[in-house]
Amino acid sequence: MQELRLRYKANFASYIFQDLVTGGDLFSYLERKNGKLSEVEAAVIVRQIVIALEYLHDQNIVHRDLKPENILMTSLANGCRVVLTDFGHAKKVDSDRTRMTTMAGTEQYIAPLVLHDSPLPAANTIVVRFLDSAGTSKARMVTPKL
Repeated sequence: MQELRLRYKANFASYIFQDLVTGGDLFSYLERKNGKLSEVEAAVIVRQIVIALEYLHDQNIVHRDLKPENILMTSLANGCRVVLTDFGHAKKVDSDRTRMTTMAGTEQYIAPLVLHDSPLPAANTIVVRFLDSAGTSKARMVTPKL
């Protein structure tokens, strides 16, 4: 977890000062690696992101703009720590049963079903996007057994 160094509140804005994170964002990191990470390196990054999201969800906070540009790398070394950032679209919800009714986030990363107001798939179907070992983006439909 990133340590909060200083918080300053002005009339219409709050300013938060934290540790300097010098490795750039995940998007740039992937570009430097020609879009290819080892499975272990990808697993280390994904694990940290999942832990951060789990923490946020335990606090009833939804990030709403998760994308490579909002994941910062603490260094360029393999296995470095990542930091989730940009909570401008984040929302605190009352409970895990609360539905969000407004669109938020970056258009290029919004699911096409949401962007074009298409009917969503059945509640028990999950679309999983991942990068394969060749760096190609793929999607897989997962339907848990009921």
